[in-house]
Amino acid sequence: MKKINLLALLCLVSFSILAQQKNFEIVGDIKNLPAKQIYLRALNRDKNRKITQPIIALAKVSNGKFILQKDTLLADPAWSAELSYKDSITNKIEIISFYNPDKSPDERGYLHGGFILENTKMQVNGDFKLKKAVLLSGSKETEYQMKTGLMFAPSLSPINKKIDSLQALGASDQMQSALAERSEIIKKYKAEFKQMVIENPSTWGAVLNIYQNAHSFSPQELEEFVAIFDKSVMSTATGKKLLNHIQQNKLLLPSMPFPDFSYADVNNKKFTLNQLKGKKGTLIVFWASWCGPCRAEIPELKTFYTNYKDKGIDLISISTDHSVVDWKKALDKEKMPWANLSNLPGDYKEIISKYNVTAIPAMFLLDKDNKIVLADPNDFKLIQKHTNQILQGI
Repeated sequence: MKKINLLALLCLVSFSILAQQKNFEIVGDIKNLPAKQIYLRALNRDKNRKITQPIIALAKVSNGKFILQKDTLLADPAWSAELSYKDSITNKIEIISFYNPDKSPDERGYLHGGFILENTKMQVNGDFKLKKAVLLSGSKETEYQMKTGLMFAPSLSPINKKIDSLQALGASDQMQSALAERSEIIKKYKAEFKQMVIENPSTWGAVLNIYQNAHSFSPQELEEFVAIFDKSVMSTATGKKLLNHIQQNKLLLPSMPFPDFSYADVNNKKFTLNQLKGKKGTLIVFWASWCGPCRAEIPELKTFYTNYKDKGIDLISISTDHSVVDWKKALDKEKMPWANLSNLPGDYKEIISKYNVTAIPAMFLLDKDNKIVLADPNDFKLIQKHTNQILQGI
C-alpha cells in the first residue's frame, strides 16, 4: 500500500518569542551579484491552507553585501527556505543556488535551490563571475540537509504481496525465506535510522526524520531515540510533536479503545463513532483528496464495503484535507457509499495529532466494542484477514 507522508508537509515557517535564544541572521557577500535587493522566502500556508512561499525578510544589496535578519524567532527551523533577487540586467526573478562543498560539480546533490533557515548567524559567500552558486556556512541544519536530507522507511508492500502469494500457493519454504527477507529489510532500515540519530543527536533535521517515520517504529524504539537526542532539539516544535506522538501512540495500540470523534459530513451534520460503527466491526480510513495513493485505493475500499457491509462491518472515511471545496469535489467524483467525515473548516492537524496519522492512507480496524484490532498495518490483505477473523469470532 503506497502512502504519502503528511509530516514532511508540516515543516513550515513559524515564529516564537523565546527571548533567551538568538534570532536568525544571514550575512552575504556575493561578488558581481546583479541585484539591488535580496529576498528571503520560506514555506508557509495561506488562509486557504495552500502552500505558499512568502517573503519574510528583505535587505538592500550594496557591492554584493547584505544582511538579512528578523527580530522574531523561529519556533522550528524552516525547510526549503530560498534567497532570490531581481536581476538588474534582465529584470527576471532569480533564485540563488547553494553548492555542497563535500561534492564535486558532476555529482548528484552538488547544487541545492534551498537551505534550512534556523536561529543562528549564517554566511553566504561567492562570486557570480566564477559560478552561479554560493557557499552557505554556519548552518549545521543545512549541512545535515545536504548530507542526509529527508529519510523514508522503505515500503513493505512488495514483500508483503510476495508473502501473500506464496502463502496462497502453499509454498511454505519459499514463504519462510520471504518472511526472513522482510525481517532483514526492517532490521536494516531501523539500524540506519538509529545510526543517523547517534551521529546527529543535536540536529533538528534528525528529529524531523524520526518524527515523519514514527509510524515505522514502536513507542519503545521512539523513546530510545528521544533518550539520545539533545534537549535543545527536543524542545523545538518538532521535538514536542514527537513526544506527543509517542504518548498518543500508546493509546492507539491493539486492544485499546479507539478515541471517539465528532466530525461532520458534507451536509455539516456531526456524527460520533458510536452513531456510525458497524455491529461487528468498523474500518476507519484517513485520506485526503490530493493524495494519489488514497484515491487509487478507493476501488479496493468499495469492494471491501460491498463484501462486508451486510455482515456487520462498516466503513468510515475521515479526511485530512486542507480545503472543504477540494474535499467535497473529490467526494462528488468518487461517490463512496459509506460515511465520509471531516473537521473542516477546522485544522486538519488536530486529526493528525489525535490519531497519529503520519502518512496517508492510514487505516484502523476496530471490533464491535470500538477496540483497535489493527493500527495502521499498511497491509490491506492483513486487514481483510483480520476482518474475516472478527466475523468468525476468532
